[in-house]
Amino acid sequence: MKPVKVLLTITSFAPGGAERMLLDMAAHANPKDVLFDIVSFSDDLRALSAYGHDNTQVYVFNLKNGSPSELIRFVQFLVSQKYDVIHAHMFHALLFSVIGNQLSSFKAALCFTSHRSNHKKSRRWIMRCLGRFISHSVIFDDGQDSFVPQDRSVVIPNAVSDIPETTNRISWDGRTLNLLAIGRLVPPKNCEGLIRNFVAANLGDAHLNFVGDGPLRAKLEAFVTDLDASEKITFWGFSSDTATHYINNDVLVIHSHTEG
Repeated sequence: MKPVKVLLTITSFAPGGAERMLLDMAAHANPKDVLFDIVSFSDDLRALSAYGHDNTQVYVFNLKNGSPSELIRFVQFLVSQKYDVIHAHMFHALLFSVIGNQLSSFKAALCFTSHRSNHKKSRRWIMRCLGRFISHSVIFDDGQDSFVPQDRSVVIPNAVSDIPETTNRISWDGRTLNLLAIGRLVPPKNCEGLIRNFVAANLGDAHLNFVGDGPLRAKLEAFVTDLDASEKITFWGFSSDTATHYINNDVLVIHSHTEG
């Protein structure tokens, strides 16, 4: 029996959780069962070196700039490779994968994983239109992708058990309390909201540490300066040694609009 040919598509490879999951999944696949190729629709490939995948081959079709020639190249690529399955990760990857697959003379089954649930209104409308082209949707909560019929959705349950209503608080002896926010500095993470609430809470000697990088870093650093909170908030930038940061901090904080 021949292995299944699967194309993994993603919007970009800026460092992030979905990007790391995709790279690790492809690296650990059994080639006797499945053959993975990877496509990025942006030339941002920083996650490869960040997560130790420098030798992973990624085909780049820079469709985020709206180039017709890049779309033609992508369609020609699909025709030549004849994939059994295209697994699109996130909105733009789904959009470009559907367009390329429909223009290709060889149609692959299309699978979609969103990694988030509250899309903008305009995106929800587009995704409803794209839903009929999706063979299966891989989701993490019932009803997450309502535009895909339930009989074509596969739910991967949350691996973390439900948190009980009453939890034991971490004891604090009055020393500096270190809070850790880890992830990309992008709008969905709502870092500005976290900073604003942290400063407003006035937690004495508490210190907020951001580990991660992204397009909002300069704006967030300026925001902290404007709030006169530079001594209480530190931006460490990207780090591949996240374990050390977890050890050196007391509380993990998540202020995302879509996660947690």
